[in-house]
Amino acid sequence: MTHLGLFSVLVSIAVILADSDTDYTQELFRHFDHNVHVSSHSVKVLSLSEFQTLFQSLGLDEQHFVSTWASRHLPCDNGAHFFFKEIDGDGSRHIDTDEITYFFRLFDVNEDQEVTEDEFTTAWNALFNGYLETHAIRCSHKGGDDDDRK
Repeated sequence: MTHLGLFSVLVSIAVILADSDTDYTQELFRHFDHNVHVSSHSVKVLSLSEFQTLFQSLGLDEQHFVSTWASRHLPCDNGAHFFFKEIDGDGSRHIDTDEITYFFRLFDVNEDQEVTEDEFTTAWNALFNGYLETHAIRCSHKGGDDDDRK
């Protein structure tokens, strides 16, 4: 099984076990979502180009990414350094298009070339929540007011 296949299985399990309460990842997605009309209703999704634009707009180097995250008052601003380092897979201190595309594919569990809110929040939680809990980093719904420790 490929890494992407294994991750898809883990994310699927996380979806089943996920708590229905609103968390900071849903708030984060709301900062970035775009509505697509399907039949008579809207579905919140991000395409690959929107996903790339989103992360590029935050900044492609760590300092810019973290300061932009904070200036936009995004949720869990005290985790921004960690989020950047995880996205920067090669450790170059620069996020490139290939790294953003890789993350898009991790988030796009059903491989339909769109990331829904459910896929986004489930994948984000699967990727980052263990670290945040291990290091006792508390994330709130509002950016700029997170405590560094619980």
